[in-house]
Amino acid sequence: MEDQWHMEQKHHEEMMKMAQENAWQEANEQHKAEQWAEKFQMNQAFEEAKNEVQQEVKDPAHEQNVIKQSAIEMIDVMKNDPEERFQNSKFLQFLMKLDTGELKIENNQLIVNQTQEAKTLDEIFNQTEQKLKEQQPNNLEEIGLQQAWEESKEG
Repeated sequence: MEDQWHMEQKHHEEMMKMAQENAWQEANEQHKAEQWAEKFQMNQAFEEAKNEVQQEVKDPAHEQNVIKQSAIEMIDVMKNDPEERFQNSKFLQFLMKLDTGELKIENNQLIVNQTQEAKTLDEIFNQTEQKLKEQQPNNLEEIGLQQAWEESKEG
């Protein structure tokens, strides 16, 4: 009788072990199915967001607004940083030119705004003219540098 009890006990333990293993497998399969569904939903949401962004990026005005807004935000961060290397960096100057419109980014190309460039050339000319006046005030009038500059801008 004791042998039969031990056999039943052993059989009961095996059945419990199998039930636990089955429950573990079912829980694992359920978890995998939930992970797959979550991943599928995330991929679907990502694709929808990507398509939205691509639609917006195709609009050049929107693209310029995003670039300008990003530049403004970065300028603010860099100007408020206590490190002088950020406040005096060439990158900050680049961002400021994007903000003022002196530079633009179109189709992954850096574009120099022509009206800004002309203004800059005028400024350079005026500075050069002033230096020449200081060095040789009579020569400048004889050469007619101003007239030559004006003619070159028209042509």
